[in-house]
Amino acid sequence: MFWRLLCAATNVILVVLITAVVVRLGLAVVEQLQRQSHPPPGQVVELADGRLIHLRFWGEDNPGPTVILEAAANSFSSFYGWLGPALGDEYRVVAYDRPGMGWSVGRSGPPDAAAAAEALREALELAGMEPPYVVVGHSYGGLVARVFAGRNRAETVGLALLDSSHPEQGGWEGHAIFYRWRALLGHTGVYHLANPAGGTGLPPEEAERVRVVSIWTSQLDASAEELEAWASSIEQVRAAGTFGDMPLLVVSADRGGFSDAVAQQEDLARISSAGRLVTLSGVGHMTMVTEPEQAALVETELKDFLRSLP
Repeated sequence: MFWRLLCAATNVILVVLITAVVVRLGLAVVEQLQRQSHPPPGQVVELADGRLIHLRFWGEDNPGPTVILEAAANSFSSFYGWLGPALGDEYRVVAYDRPGMGWSVGRSGPPDAAAAAEALREALELAGMEPPYVVVGHSYGGLVARVFAGRNRAETVGLALLDSSHPEQGGWEGHAIFYRWRALLGHTGVYHLANPAGGTGLPPEEAERVRVVSIWTSQLDASAEELEAWASSIEQVRAAGTFGDMPLLVVSADRGGFSDAVAQQEDLARISSAGRLVTLSGVGHMTMVTEPEQAALVETELKDFLRSLP
């Protein structure tokens, strides 16, 4: 009896292992085919340590400053499918994919805000995108924007935070667990079966890119890892300090009366003596960049801010 049970258990384990290997191989083949059918829409530069960073450009022949777009957590350059081209009508604009995300390949050290800011700076130099810089950060990207601006003060002439994360906000542990669980499901193929909608509201070509890239295991892993490094990123944001009289625009989504969130956005406007807070009624946290009508409102605020720069 014992040996029968042992043999049955062994057979079950073998079937599970073989199935797991087949699924992983199948996912790898599918992802490779998707990478061939959805090549990087921008330029890929190789950093000194071998990592590949993908950058998107709009209006690159326009005069400066260079406007840098930092995406939210679990997001990449395609999420600026509305704001990138709109700002590129007048300004030199660049969005990029943080290491390991989107079409960027490779990670080196903790995937925190400082690592992203350093990779961005090197990628900008390699791509010939010269200062002065105006850094625009959405959600988690606001943390990276602050670290980048803090480390490149002499070359940064403006900072804009779009419903940015705040160092004192809670709940990031839950988000990190959620994204790690989703990454694990991605490695088993279960997440693919859910057929996530992706960038609903973005221009069709960008929405398709978001739909495809968002289920790549590299994207899922990197999304989880940068949230797991949240505590390190927050310390780097605090180390960046305040920004004197640097022009600062804080665009807040409609918080619906949540006093803590409102107070945090007000606090962000105080990291510069030249800070200004704008709250957009009826605008959501993610939809402020993905929905055309809402993105147009953000575009207006950003263009007014850029025109006001000395």
